[in-house]
Amino acid sequence: MKNKLVSFCLITYNQENFIEDAINGAFSQDYDNLEIIISDDGSTDKTYDIAKKLVENYKGPHKVILNKNNPNLGIREHCNKLLYELAKGDYILLAAGDDVSVPERTKEYVELFEKFPQVTSISCKSLEVDENLKVIEDNTESDGSYSIYTIDDYVSFKDFIIKSGDSRGLRRCVIERFPPLKYPKSEDIYLFIRSFLLGSVCYIRKPLVLRRHHGNNVSSQKSDNKSLDSFSNQVNYDIEYAKTENIISENDYKLIKQKERNILKIFKYNFTSVFYSPKVFFYRITRRIYNLFF
Repeated sequence: MKNKLVSFCLITYNQENFIEDAINGAFSQDYDNLEIIISDDGSTDKTYDIAKKLVENYKGPHKVILNKNNPNLGIREHCNKLLYELAKGDYILLAAGDDVSVPERTKEYVELFEKFPQVTSISCKSLEVDENLKVIEDNTESDGSYSIYTIDDYVSFKDFIIKSGDSRGLRRCVIERFPPLKYPKSEDIYLFIRSFLLGSVCYIRKPLVLRRHHGNNVSSQKSDNKSLDSFSNQVNYDIEYAKTENIISENDYKLIKQKERNILKIFKYNFTSVFYSPKVFFYRITRRIYNLFF
């Protein structure tokens, strides 16, 4: 039986210094039924021009789709367009325009999706690197093992790690069973929670993504009260939608509502505090100071 179609979605905006590495990482994927979607949100630098040239010169086996938004849509609407209009795969992998995926990332995700039908989302350990892809930190959590978690683990503050959108992979049902995002400016945490409402989430202890730190990462932007409000609105909407559409049972709905405050606490903790290791945090602070003066 032919392997299922996977959409490898590379999301980029004003990343001219890094986009070539990110695209080459996408091109290097060793999975044979792959569509690579490079989607630029109306960059004002040379990001799109670099991507266009790389696509024109690509001679590999994968189907490649190049998209440019005009005008700029913002993260939420950009992802809505990418996920609900452009991506056609049974599985969808997300990648940032400043990070690099290793060649086996797609294949390993597909193998786990096929092995565990209840898993709706997968993420992996990221190798933290600097602007030049030099390793900042590599801990010992790289044994290739994996864990599967439920929403009860999440809202109960169980000690586990689920990496951010730089390594997210989704089963198509996460897109088909919910409408486009409505409230927030970002996208990943909501896809993550929707995955929990539909099933389980898997974390692989293997660095399949090189996560680049350069001082301007989207995830480094601090959350404010408006983003916390939009988070609460979107989560409430998704929970009510899941109940109305019978995605979750009445009993599960009651349990989730009882622990809904925990979800907001987790969001506040993740997005208003420093959750990197001291070494990575020190690197990011020094880069920001450097950028101020040079």
